[in-house]
Formats: sequence, C-alpha cells, structure tokens
Amino acid sequence: MQGRNDRIGRPPAIGMARSATAAEARLIRSELAGLFGGTLRLRKVPAKKSKRPSGSPAPSADRCKRALAAAVAAFGAQDGRAFLNGHHRGLNGPPVELAAASSAGLRVVEAAIAIEARRRAEGDAR
Repeated sequence: MQGRNDRIGRPPAIGMARSATAAEARLIRSELAGLFGGTLRLRKVPAKKSKRPSGSPAPSADRCKRALAAAVAAFGAQDGRAFLNGHHRGLNGPPVELAAASSAGLRVVEAAIAIEARRRAEGDAR
C-alpha cells in the first residue's frame, strides 16, 4: 500500500522516521538478547546534573540583599537584621520572607523600612 507522502513525492514525516528508529532499536535489542541467551533489559540512566553554580544568584537572594541593605542603612546592622527577621504586624510575618517572595513584596518591605525609620526618628526627636 502506498502512503500519501509516497504519492506526492515528499520525504517521510518526522513521526514516521521516529517509528522506524524505534523498530530498528527493537530489532537490535532482540538480536543482542539472542546473543546473550535471554531477554535484554535496558535501564534508563538519569541525566547528570551540573555541579557548577549558575552564573548569577537566584532573584530571591538579590531581593533579600536589597532589603538587608535598606534596613542596615536605616537602622544599623544589628537592628536592621532584627527588623527583617522579626514578625511585623502590618506585613503579617517576617519582612525578609515577603521581600524574597516577589519584587512587589520587596517594594512593600522597603516602604515599611522607610515608615519605621521615620517613626524612630520622630520618637528620638521628642
């Protein structure tokens, strides 16, 4: 029986080539199994993952660094870390988690740092 591609003079489609390749692979396996006196089972080997670090850190790490830099500039090193890691009532959790989640979260945390810095400056002025 003649296929449609044969009638119009086209080369076989990719799907047909893959089928032929699979058939050839089955034939080779059966021949190898005959040589070794039984069935031949091939196991799939998982692809190796690269142990090399990627070119740049994760975006969440960059956002955490930016939040830390803003907090340290506003409050100092120790108080800045305490602010980021402590529970913030207005943010309903630690600000560092919100900053790591998204860029919008980072903007909210930066705004919270500015508000808290203003509150502390007004408290010191009184």
